[in-house]
Amino acid sequence: MDRIVGSKYKLGRKIGSGSFGEIYLATHVDTYEIVAVKIVSSSSIACLVFSSIRLDYAASSATSCVKM
Repeated sequence: MDRIVGSKYKLGRKIGSGSFGEIYLATHVDTYEIVAVKIVSSSSIACLVFSSIRLDYAASSATSCVKM
């Protein structure tokens, strides 16, 4: 059975992995364009959000950063 993600991409072989997820070659089901798709584990999402919040806070409190 083919694994389809986002209703548009058919996953191919795994080409890499890291601390936040796995990367697969994928093909768009209509255009046949070949792309890389990262599948992020649900446990990593909370870590990504927390890291983003920490970076935003650090950047906003830096004296050399202009707030917009």
